[in-house]
Amino acid sequence: MQTFHVTLAADDRQTLFIDERQRCAAATALARVGGDALLLFCAVDDHVHLVLRGEARRVAQMAGNASQALRWIGRVGLEPARIRPVASRVHLHSLVRYVLDQSTHHALATATHPARWSGSCFWDLVGARRLPGFGPGALQASLPRLSRSDVWGAVGLPPLEPASDATLGSVSAPALYEAGAAAVGTVSLDGRGERTLAARTAVAHLARRLGFADAAAREALGCAERTHRRLLARPNAVADERAIRLQIALRHVVGAVESARRIA
Repeated sequence: MQTFHVTLAADDRQTLFIDERQRCAAATALARVGGDALLLFCAVDDHVHLVLRGEARRVAQMAGNASQALRWIGRVGLEPARIRPVASRVHLHSLVRYVLDQSTHHALATATHPARWSGSCFWDLVGARRLPGFGPGALQASLPRLSRSDVWGAVGLPPLEPASDATLGSVSAPALYEAGAAAVGTVSLDGRGERTLAARTAVAHLARRLGFADAAAREALGCAERTHRRLLARPNAVADERAIRLQIALRHVVGAVESARRIA
């Protein structure tokens, strides 16, 4: 099966995604369109990179579907897809760092650390976000020797473990909510979809375990007492909680790295 590197660029290099909400929507759309054929992706300011495996005709069709989906999000026209074959396993391995570190590569003023860039699939590869249709399996199958350290190293970090209860104890209820939203690829948990419900459930359970007052948890979640009880009555999926804990761990470590850089 062939592998291709696809680039989708905005007409006249206009800005495709102006804020975090649009970047999250773009990541969700790319995961949906690419599914198990998608190995890597990153959406930056005016273009998108995809690495897809499959027959050439099928990859071209997926590139067109991705372009159409992104037009609806950014309301900007896109140029015809540029589709190039990935020549070898070495070439594919080099694309891991190239795609995951796009925000640094293009020196985006809107970006902080590449490990915090929501337009990249880095979160999905390490389990810090769960987008329907996408996971690390396709990349692992194509690069069986790719290590955990390789993936984390692509964004300049050593492999991190999910935040412990002790670390979470220093986090506010609103920060827990923000991490829950990021873990399902959005900026808020106001919807009624299954992903949103799963994240709200995980946030409610974590807040209770960490000793937050129920009133503080309800305020962060924006829900009534009855709804909060229902969330606590639902089973809490291990993967959802792990994603939130990884989001918190990333925020702590990246915050420390950026503070050290400012001091230096």
